[in-house]
Amino acid sequence: ENNWAYAATKCAEAILDVNPHALILVEGVEQSLSGAQAGDYWGIADRRDNSPYIGAWWGGNFRGARENPIVPKQGTSQIVYSPHDYGPSVYAQTWFEKDFTEKTLLDDYWYDTWAYINAEDIGPELIGEWGGHMDGKENQKWMTLLRDYMINHHINHTFWCLNTNSGDTGGLWDDLGFMAGQGTTIHWNEPKYELFEEALWQTKSGKYIGLDHQVALGKNGISLNDFYANYAATEGSNLDGGKTSSGKPVDSTPAPTKEPTKAPTQQPTAEPTKEPTQTPTAEPTKEPTQTPTQQPTQEPTQQPTQEPTKEPTQQPTKEPTQQPTQEPTKEPTQQPTQDPTKEPTTAPTQESQAPTNDAKIIYGDVNGDEKVDVTDLSQMAINLVDKKDFTAEQLKRSDVDGDGKVTLTDLATIRQFVSKKIDKLGPQ
Repeated sequence: ENNWAYAATKCAEAILDVNPHALILVEGVEQSLSGAQAGDYWGIADRRDNSPYIGAWWGGNFRGARENPIVPKQGTSQIVYSPHDYGPSVYAQTWFEKDFTEKTLLDDYWYDTWAYINAEDIGPELIGEWGGHMDGKENQKWMTLLRDYMINHHINHTFWCLNTNSGDTGGLWDDLGFMAGQGTTIHWNEPKYELFEEALWQTKSGKYIGLDHQVALGKNGISLNDFYANYAATEGSNLDGGKTSSGKPVDSTPAPTKEPTKAPTQQPTAEPTKEPTQTPTAEPTKEPTQTPTQQPTQEPTQQPTQEPTKEPTQQPTKEPTQQPTQEPTKEPTQQPTQDPTKEPTTAPTQESQAPTNDAKIIYGDVNGDEKVDVTDLSQMAINLVDKKDFTAEQLKRSDVDGDGKVTLTDLATIRQFVSKKIDKLGPQ
């Protein structure tokens, strides 16, 4: 309980037992315990001043990895630390409250939260999610600073996201459509792709380098072995300041699968011993044997298995996380202290089939406590992201736009209400 390093280690060991060549990407936690006061413990209530917690993005906090690294029994060669990082369009974190620069971001958040892992060569690191809106302002500034930091320090990454429907970040695609006879049409967000493209690992001649030793990605891609064999020593890449390197190709030929040891087959004896045939008595007893009426075996009455009490989904001790919106929240009216934020998620839709109820409905009151606040945002996000079924009452209260289903649009609307951007919920 409350030990992510232990859980991640056991999970990695189980995977490596089956596939010793798999790379295990381990994300971080959301909050770490700062030890601001003696006696602080996990689950302690937050304080207005001198908070016991240090917040981060969901999956973004690796402050504990220095003292509690992931070390499976098979060794650490397959472990990759994978933090998430986002800008102010997802949530206005405290480190964005100044005229931030790369230095202030490193001092206030990046270095102690995740950048030290790469800087101090503790382990391989891959930024698992980053991205955001091209607002021409603070969010675009943050994207450029993070991109340049990753390039200059040779940190690989994956971008959030390609698709169009991530409310807090938008996608590399602006629009996606399909028409019979014409196929799929895609409109790219060209300014965003131009910003992102510079961070793709590529040679000076424009060949994109994949992370697989054998397989090249795309028409203009090369494999890792191809790069080390033909480009590394001559032109290098855009990472590491364009330095050439002496890397060598890796023999990635799969090892032959060993034939399993066959269990020895027992050979039958040449002449099996014949069982003597019993000669029946000449006159079998004529008296019919009374077949007693079989008493059915009385099976013990099964006691019904007691349904275990479902433990409530643990909510963050701090203010729950803001969730993706359909419209980016540029400057939240209220900025809760260290309010962690989950990276955007594309969630399933649940159809609303709520029973008729004449009682007054408090729209947005997802958890049924007769008020609408950030705890309702957290509960709704958990149900959507984890694909947990809403109760009938929750469906009624969560469908704040009255379209008969519960989606991220409803979540975004409730968030606007909580942040006092709108003053009414429910069908208009």
